[in-house]
Amino acid sequence: MSQELGPWQQAWVASLRSGDNPQGRGLLCCFSEKDKEYFFCCLGIACEVLLTNEIKLPFGMRKHKDEISCNYFWYGDESTEDDDFALTLPIEAVEVFCFYGSEGTIMSSQLNKRDRTALDKALEGNRMSSLAGLNDTGWTFEQIADLVERFPKAFFSKAA
Repeated sequence: MSQELGPWQQAWVASLRSGDNPQGRGLLCCFSEKDKEYFFCCLGIACEVLLTNEIKLPFGMRKHKDEISCNYFWYGDESTEDDDFALTLPIEAVEVFCFYGSEGTIMSSQLNKRDRTALDKALEGNRMSSLAGLNDTGWTFEQIADLVERFPKAFFSKAA
């Protein structure tokens, strides 16, 4: 039996498809001072879905060390000394959405052989092992949403 998407996962996919959030790369969310606009990774959209639905998730903004015109947002626990908290999902988001890990790990091993072959074909030779990797190598939000809807077991441990 195939796994369906749960309400949180459906809300995330709908947000990816909405066109309301410009896509960015490398960070969950950043504000470009040059463009005067926010840019999101597909996983940053998941954090925004939680905040929009009043799920308590610490967040804040910092100036990027290497990029003078970008302020980045962190979600979750900011206590770490490095910037990883701005690159990966906080545990709260991983748990609510039931992602396989903080980078949205792709677990093709959870699929049957036919679906695993279909997923490999859909990835078109892209060897990225996570949603973050797909986002950062040019996959659009629409393409990511299509993939997640077609192969939910590869991205979520259960419907949520």
